[in-house]
Amino acid sequence: MDSPSQSPPSGASGEVNISAVAGSHVSAPTQSHNTVQGNISNTSHLHLHHHQHHHSTRDSAIAKPIQEVDLIQMTCDYKKWICSQYERVQEYNSLPCEDVALTDRYTDLLIVQKHGEEEQKKREISFRGESFFSARETYQSTTVDQFFGPDGRDVPKAVILQGHSGHGKSFTVKKIMLDWASGNLYQDRFELILHLRCKELNHVSVERCVIDFVSCSQTFTPLISQKLKDSPQKVLVLIDGFDELQFTMSEINNSSVTDHFTPAPVEAILSALLKGSVLSNCFLLVTTRPTAADTLSKLLKRPQRYTETLGFSEKGVEKYFEKFCQDEQVAEKALSRVKANETLFTSCSIPVLCWIVCTVFRKQLKENSEMNNGLETTTSIFVDFVSTLLEHHCQGLSQPVPTLLRSLGQLAERGMLEQRVLFEKESVESKISDLGSVPFLCKFLLKKKVRKKEMFSFMHLSFQEFFTALYYTFDQNEEKVEELLKSFQGDEMKSHLLPVIQFLFGLSNREVMQDLEHLKLPSPSSIRRQLEEWMLGLIKRNSDSMKAGMTLFILHCLYELHEGKPCEDNHEETPFVRRAMEAWGVMNFYSIPLTRTDCWVLLYCLQCCPTIKILNLEKCNITADKLRMLQPALSRCEELGLAVQDLSDEDVDVLISALGKDKLLYQLYVDHSSLSEESVQQLLSALSRQKSVGAVMLSVRTISFSTAERLLQFSRTQMKGHMVVVSLSMETGPDGQSLCSGVLLGRDQDNSVLGIAHYGDSSPESETSGLQLEFHLSSELSSTKLRDTLHMFHQLTHSAENSPEYDECVDALMAHLSSLPDLMKVALSTGCLTEIWANRILTLIHTCPQLREVQFGASICDSSRGEEERGLLLEEGICLLQEAQRRPDCTISLIGKRCCLPVDPCTRLQDRKLRCNILVEMDEKKCALKESVKPTDYRLSAEELRKLLPKLSCCKQIKLKVVADLSDADVGDLVSALGEGDTLHTLQLAVNRCRDLSPESENSGLLLRAELETADIALEEVLRRFHLLKENTGHDEHVAGLFSVLASLPGLKFVEIIVDCLTIGWANSMLSLCNTCCSLDGVCMNLPKPTDSAESLCSAYGLGRDGTLFRLSVAHYRDSSPGSETSGLEIRLILSSEVSDTMQREILHMFHPLRHLAENSPEYDECVDALMAHLSSLPDLMRLCVGTNFLTEIWAKRLLFLINTCPRLQAVWFSAVVCNESWESEDCLLLKEGVRCLQEANRHPGRIIRLKGLRCCKSTEPCTQLKDRTLSCNQLVRIRMKGESYTERITEWTEAEREEIEKEGMEREEIEREGIEKEGMEREEEMGREGIEKEGMERDDMSLVCLVVMMAFVVITVSLIVSRHVK
Repeated sequence: MDSPSQSPPSGASGEVNISAVAGSHVSAPTQSHNTVQGNISNTSHLHLHHHQHHHSTRDSAIAKPIQEVDLIQMTCDYKKWICSQYERVQEYNSLPCEDVALTDRYTDLLIVQKHGEEEQKKREISFRGESFFSARETYQSTTVDQFFGPDGRDVPKAVILQGHSGHGKSFTVKKIMLDWASGNLYQDRFELILHLRCKELNHVSVERCVIDFVSCSQTFTPLISQKLKDSPQKVLVLIDGFDELQFTMSEINNSSVTDHFTPAPVEAILSALLKGSVLSNCFLLVTTRPTAADTLSKLLKRPQRYTETLGFSEKGVEKYFEKFCQDEQVAEKALSRVKANETLFTSCSIPVLCWIVCTVFRKQLKENSEMNNGLETTTSIFVDFVSTLLEHHCQGLSQPVPTLLRSLGQLAERGMLEQRVLFEKESVESKISDLGSVPFLCKFLLKKKVRKKEMFSFMHLSFQEFFTALYYTFDQNEEKVEELLKSFQGDEMKSHLLPVIQFLFGLSNREVMQDLEHLKLPSPSSIRRQLEEWMLGLIKRNSDSMKAGMTLFILHCLYELHEGKPCEDNHEETPFVRRAMEAWGVMNFYSIPLTRTDCWVLLYCLQCCPTIKILNLEKCNITADKLRMLQPALSRCEELGLAVQDLSDEDVDVLISALGKDKLLYQLYVDHSSLSEESVQQLLSALSRQKSVGAVMLSVRTISFSTAERLLQFSRTQMKGHMVVVSLSMETGPDGQSLCSGVLLGRDQDNSVLGIAHYGDSSPESETSGLQLEFHLSSELSSTKLRDTLHMFHQLTHSAENSPEYDECVDALMAHLSSLPDLMKVALSTGCLTEIWANRILTLIHTCPQLREVQFGASICDSSRGEEERGLLLEEGICLLQEAQRRPDCTISLIGKRCCLPVDPCTRLQDRKLRCNILVEMDEKKCALKESVKPTDYRLSAEELRKLLPKLSCCKQIKLKVVADLSDADVGDLVSALGEGDTLHTLQLAVNRCRDLSPESENSGLLLRAELETADIALEEVLRRFHLLKENTGHDEHVAGLFSVLASLPGLKFVEIIVDCLTIGWANSMLSLCNTCCSLDGVCMNLPKPTDSAESLCSAYGLGRDGTLFRLSVAHYRDSSPGSETSGLEIRLILSSEVSDTMQREILHMFHPLRHLAENSPEYDECVDALMAHLSSLPDLMRLCVGTNFLTEIWAKRLLFLINTCPRLQAVWFSAVVCNESWESEDCLLLKEGVRCLQEANRHPGRIIRLKGLRCCKSTEPCTQLKDRTLSCNQLVRIRMKGESYTERITEWTEAEREEIEKEGMEREEIEREGIEKEGMEREEEMGREGIEKEGMERDDMSLVCLVVMMAFVVITVSLIVSRHVK
């Protein structure tokens, strides 16, 4: 008898019942050397009709089915037993008899029903933090209760739940068992659920029958037998861990079982169960790793459903922390610290690693309830994760652990160097022999045209970085480490390798070294010495100009080294961190936003340093919580600059403690706060204990007389050449009780300074501008003067601007200023310079004998928006000041916007944004107001130009773009106006052609834009030569004359010409100019709009040079309207030799036919192919840039043809772009077929391909139509290929860049700039940013002149003044 089970004795009856259980049968009991007494009954609990002949009639009569009442009771007992078995679970670190409730740990997983696309996988693997979780939101998720629901066709008989190691598959199976037994899941679907663990089946050596195989306990065998007999369609079998089976495929496939009671090997029964040969009506749920999913799918009965667990979503991570911590506040605090570390937060999507992180936090909570200590190093948590997987998820490894980790490291290193995250099966198998047993790699099945392809990756890019660093520690691989570190010297910094170096520092940590020894891995002691030398050199070389990203990188590397308490000297790494921090010297974190993790890291590094000389934490997003964290280190600083935000009265003690005493405090900002008067008094007392105090700015709840007097007293004793400012909190705003919106007190050389403000409203409809007043006294400011001034200023807050009451209050305030005998300087700021305000200024000048300077700024300061905006200098006010009699020893200066319209000029504050208002500065020299028109990008019409001409005669700088028809008189007037001004600093002249360029016009047209380095030019000659081109007669002669004059201009940098017909004559003139003018960077010629003129060779043509390289560009543009499918074509060449007449003529001749052919037509493709063939014959072609709407497979093949045939070609750039007649470009599509063609092709190893365009992120039916380019599913990406390496990143234009593109037409020149760049895409972006910053700085410089003397107490204004003073 196989698998017998003896029931307990019946008691008094003394009977012995021998029953065949789990499908076994008793043929005839053999009694040998035994005495059997009483009745013997042979009973089978499973009645199968086709085997009835094995049982006697008596046996059949005795064996009866379980009664329904008994069946219900047995089902209840089974569910209770399941609950008792599954409601508690043991964790990896649980001690004997130590367990937790499953519901306290289990969190719903992110489960999807669809295989991911290749690009989607790449993005998911590469993203970190919130971007990583956001990328997963595109998946269509499902839940456990939907596994066996209809999908529009059939209800699946088998479900595959795929997931990587540690992603919660087994936990999910346990939760299904518990929820079903508890009545919370599948109540109407399944009457019985059975659980099989493949890990346990590996240890079963005896043969069993089907019933015995699926039975979990002998007690419930009758129940299971009856359910399988009566209602198998109501039974679900859970098979957990198919990938852990140690059976061979031949054993599974060759075995067969056809009945329920015949004993058979385990692998045979399991195979029959999966195929549906037995228990065919039962439902199956099978879990597996991806490495075995394909095998399982082929074996499993159908219909099937595929599901995959991706771990936790972002909400899942948050829920897990909440459950684990069992305290919402603690969970929120812990989670916020994990989120600050993007690598760690991303890794928490893996349930096992999330458990490790939570376990570490629990340990810290026991040691420190406030959790003020830093988190464990990222490296140590990754090592714990690797150890956990090796111990609990790596059964049956065919190679030693060190060998496996070395192989993983080699694979990871190759991917990092080549910047790839997906690996082909062949390359992985060459490194790792037993893929099925390795838990660190993920397997994907991807569609490749008509076949499927197996690809592998690490769980995330961060694990690939970790294993790369781990590989460098093997055999003390110093040469590889040296090569890695050298990649960060010079300009070519490979930022994608920075995490590898950070992990290397972490692996050099003493505790981590011990963990590595536990894994029988070598200790990286010699590598640590390399890292230390490199780090010290990096700090010393860059201490004065450290970039933000590099600053935080260095800190995190030092933090990864830490062990124990940083102040102890008995650890090896403490002296090094100290040496590194001391070598750093000045710790300047200005404008570097610091996360909580950054603050932990900074605190550790600062505590390792015995003295902290200079620390600057301005604009670092230091909140009260971060301040509390950093307080122990800040109190030890010798010199400190600090900006704190969101501070409450309860946090003031922390700030006071951080400030300490005897400190050189050169700046303290407390912003976005609402401090009470008591808190202000406490802070001022703390500041008085410092050696010296620089600028101070406090955000307060209200401003009273007592607050102002405390500030006055403090400024007298502490402020030497600096200002102390209090302003109302932006969040609080005016409360009606506050005397004003802001107060400034301090000293400027020997003068006392008082500033007062009341905020306005900068919204477009508002007429409320507020008022700012600052005045300087040669004597000490008394409390009486302070009170009187504040009292009069307070009256303004109760009256509406421009009302009689408001004007009375302002006049009273001005009268009060006039009564001050020692008044030296006054600065005023309000929305408009009116005649009334001009009279007030004149009154001050005439009544104050010591007054030497009056400054007026037309501006609006809005505290709610944190911004200042320029107002209007009205003509009535300017004229009055110009015509009035003034004291020669008192100067007046004005700044604001002035309307250039001579008739009906702007007079309302709401009109300040109109184009006719130009920012000007006016100052008094020899009793005359001189005006300086600031450079502007306004495009003026002829009429607007005529109105502006009278103002040009006194300009110091001119930068005008004029799009107009100019008459002879206009030209003469413009020349006269420019000639009367001071020497021009810059001239950028864009004067429109003199004839109509509309399609129906027959007149010739022209637009010229010239940029020069110097103003010493024959301006009148240029304008007159240009103007002559409006005449049709002698056109060629006038063109030659114009180019002759242009060639003679010294410092000519760039020429742009717009014509209505681009002929070979124009092209020859351009080439001649380019070859004869040494200073010229480039010359281009464009059509104003598409034309069908057969004479026009193309839409645009350009020539230029960059050092020893020469550029040639040719384009034809098409319609970019939403419904259009035409995009045009642009080709740009970078050559090592000059462009010859022959080369120019041939290229234009081959390009010309494209303008008249339909895109995608055979004729069009034939012309393009001919053009590409011609380009491949150019021996000096160095780089090629192509711009068109799609990267198709055809275009990809053209690019590959050029790469493989041009001997000197270094790089090919392709931009998917459509450009309209206004040269306004839009990004278009990089089709998957084109990118795939380039990826899979055999490319020249030393040549670069760069792609820019939109890629559709939809996994099915991606966008392929030009009209779909504006859909949200298309993301702008940049791709770089070189050899086997492939890099792709998502990029978007910033708002500043978009504005710059609109103003200067940068988009039009983008491909040309890219073609010239030698250092790659990163340098191009840096140059773009520098250009934007430079132009922004120019605009700021215009404002700083006024800002220095205006109301420094307003939040924005104060920051600018003090920052400039500190610097």
